[in-house]
Amino acid sequence: MNLNNQNMNSLIALRKDGVISENDFIDAVKKVIADLPILENKIKNNNNVIIAESNRYEFQTEITSIHRYVVGDFKYGEIWEHMFVLDNDKITEMTFKNSQNIDLISFSKPRLKLLKDNKFSIRSSATYLTDPSIGIRFDFKGQFQNNKIIGETEITYTGSDAPGTVLLKAKTK
Repeated sequence: MNLNNQNMNSLIALRKDGVISENDFIDAVKKVIADLPILENKIKNNNNVIIAESNRYEFQTEITSIHRYVVGDFKYGEIWEHMFVLDNDKITEMTFKNSQNIDLISFSKPRLKLLKDNKFSIRSSATYLTDPSIGIRFDFKGQFQNNKIIGETEITYTGSDAPGTVLLKAKTK
């Protein structure tokens, strides 16, 4: 989507100034997207994010921090593939895979929260598919910036031994 589009710039300015509500902003963005030429709605590959049909987002993160409890399962610099699909501002599909395209985590009711200045967060209880008995929470804090998603993934342990322990962190490439 061309964020330099005059309509988008106007909408962003109105939202920043508090003139329109978040729901009105989202509805207007959907209208702008629907009016874009079909070529712009096809898959775009811009380094770390692919936007297809204006509601599917794919991006990569690289592991930057590993807790000693999981140091044998993951390596620094390992690349993860993220994908989520939005429908009416709700996540309808979400995947998290390693570089070999193997699912690592399954999500339970992921929630998207839209924030100011194109920022957003995703939070979900999750199951580590290699060991489903481990309780974890998935958090992604990011921002839509120049047709890219920039942000950080954090996976936190939620079990009874040491709840709140950050097991892994990864940042967008």
